[in-house]
Amino acid sequence: MIGINPRISLVDGTFVTQPQFAFWFKDVGWGVENYGTDPTIEVEITPEDYMQGRDPQLDRAIEEALKLLSQVEMLEPPSD
Repeated sequence: MIGINPRISLVDGTFVTQPQFAFWFKDVGWGVENYGTDPTIEVEITPEDYMQGRDPQLDRAIEEALKLLSQVEMLEPPSD
């Protein structure tokens, strides 16, 4: 699906959609509207995670932040 516009209503209150929005640029070709960016680190989030209130993305972000912090040397405080 590229993009939809729910403009065709049916008698039962539902509607019909059809793909119709996209863009094309000479340098990148066709693209899908509202496509973000590919993640640097992919983290799977399962329905079970959601149901149990777990946030694997946040957990992985904290893990990565702690890893980066452990690589930083302690800086000396500025002298007056």
